[in-house]
Amino acid sequence: LKVLPQTSVKLEIRSSYINYYNPSTASLVTGVPARPNLVLPSSVPLRVTLGASTLIVPALGLTAYAGYGNSFEIGVDGSSLLTKTDTSYNNFLAGAEVRVRLIGRMRLALGYARDFYDSIFASFFTDDRLYLDYDHNLWRGLSARVRFDTYFRSYGTLVDPTFLGYTGYGGNATTRKDVLLNLSAELNYRVLSWMQLGVSYSLLDDITDFTFISPAIGTVNAAFIKHAVLGKIDIAY
Repeated sequence: LKVLPQTSVKLEIRSSYINYYNPSTASLVTGVPARPNLVLPSSVPLRVTLGASTLIVPALGLTAYAGYGNSFEIGVDGSSLLTKTDTSYNNFLAGAEVRVRLIGRMRLALGYARDFYDSIFASFFTDDRLYLDYDHNLWRGLSARVRFDTYFRSYGTLVDPTFLGYTGYGGNATTRKDVLLNLSAELNYRVLSWMQLGVSYSLLDDITDFTFISPAIGTVNAAFIKHAVLGKIDIAY
């Protein structure tokens, strides 16, 4: 709903249905007994948010929203891989972004967002994300983008480790928290009015002291570093 020439209000309601198949075996590592009767519960996540976006001055814009989210876990009982019944996310959602147009070809955005997501490691996980996004139109159809994200990730009720092929969690942990750092750079070139070529690189570093116990190789650290290089072709018609 547009309420002023440069201001709009948005109500968003999102829902979905998530269901996991019942695996014929829960063992991923040799030596761990299969547990075919254990399944992850289904869920019907719901998000309701209300926000506003405005242009304060031609070079400065602001967006903010807040709302409620619930993962609505279904089927949490004695046959579930989850060890507790209070497994659903039931909390607030929020986000804010400040956009600055430095000159005609340069745009900078700083923001925060809180949301929850489905996971095979737990009933859900939440992300409190801080990000910095920079876009630059270098020359005619050539543009570049650099983005840095920091995720403060917290997992809900952890699944039974045997489902993942492990005999336990390090230190008999019952909770898990990660900090993820992601840096990405992208270069795009519009070859024709209807075609754009691009290449991107991203580096993701998951920082956590959480570990798994494997019967075959011992302690396995959940932390990792991931590199990704992607190419793309965008065609519009």
